[in-house]
Amino acid sequence: YKMASTNLHLYPGEQIKKAGNYILRNDSNKIGISFNYDRIESETASYSNDELEDIAKSLDVKNFNIDKELSSLFTGGMADLSNSRTLWKLCSIFAIAFFAIETILLRYWKTEKE
Repeated sequence: YKMASTNLHLYPGEQIKKAGNYILRNDSNKIGISFNYDRIESETASYSNDELEDIAKSLDVKNFNIDKELSSLFTGGMADLSNSRTLWKLCSIFAIAFFAIETILLRYWKTEKE
């Protein structure tokens, strides 16, 4: 470990074998800390087009093609998803407007009572 001003930097290395909650203590302090197992399946890294072509060549795959235009659509789509977070304001405005229209219609719509 290393103390830097008021921060504690802990370097456990390979000492922690089991995920769980742990308590670090010294003479006057007690700190809770948690360790998780490695989550490799959550990694979002992927192969580039060149890497995929190299892998296909090394495995002698005959029917292999990368559609460059289609892959650019996916990367552009991810950028659109991050920009879509700003649409909540527009959705809120529409929801309030439709609620107001419904309220007006229910109040002033005349129905015949039988």
